[in-house]
Amino acid sequence: MQANNTLVLPQNDTILILRGSMLKLVNHDHIAAAFLNQIVYWRDKMGRTFYKTDQDFSEELHISLFTFRRIKRNVIKNLPFIKVTRQQIPARTHYEIDYEMLNAFLAENDTPQTTNIDRLTNIDQTRVLQSAQSITETKTEITKKQQQPVVVNLDAFEEQEKPAVKKFLSTITKDQQITVMAVMMIAIKGTTISNKVGYLRSLVNAVHNGTFTPNEQKAQHSPITTEGLLRQERKRKQAEDSRHKVNNKDFFANLKVQYGKKKIK
Repeated sequence: MQANNTLVLPQNDTILILRGSMLKLVNHDHIAAAFLNQIVYWRDKMGRTFYKTDQDFSEELHISLFTFRRIKRNVIKNLPFIKVTRQQIPARTHYEIDYEMLNAFLAENDTPQTTNIDRLTNIDQTRVLQSAQSITETKTEITKKQQQPVVVNLDAFEEQEKPAVKKFLSTITKDQQITVMAVMMIAIKGTTISNKVGYLRSLVNAVHNGTFTPNEQKAQHSPITTEGLLRQERKRKQAEDSRHKVNNKDFFANLKVQYGKKKIK
């Protein structure tokens, strides 16, 4: 009697795919990578923005509703190329993909690893893995130690884009942040930029590569340079800081005028 060496799968079985390229975009979180891959699958299959309830999607991924919502909130919504919106009653989550940005991220991560990771020390392995993390994160240990606070106004970006924008800007100095945003605002006013995060990323990369040499830009009515916009942005930041600064002397003087000096019993 011969053994049956053929796998017999259930009729309604489903397949979940883990792509190496997707893993790199979500810091090697396997569940998040499967989640991202399913978003790409359904967007391609439907040919347009698609929607799913959290319950349906969590069952498709074979995870609890709590785990699904945590990953959607902490990982998926922070990916700048994924747009997530909630509509209708009961609430359905709609998913859309910016393929231009996603393809750019995948292309940048497509660097073959020639090092034999099995022969590396634990520290070296950690560094190799860190170098393959999402491009929306700081890639090197040195850069992580040199992260700068973001001091520029990010109103030009959508809310879901701001986490990625902050990560890019935190890798350059405060003055560089101001200059980069000044150049970007000139570009936004002069033309239509469909991928603002991608454009900002290219400016930040130019700063890192030493090729960021902004030229003088001219407005329609009066000439304005990048240096001029830099001064304007600094003044705006100083004015904003002064509005939020509390002068204790004036504060207590106003209290005395309003309420008078009362004797404490």
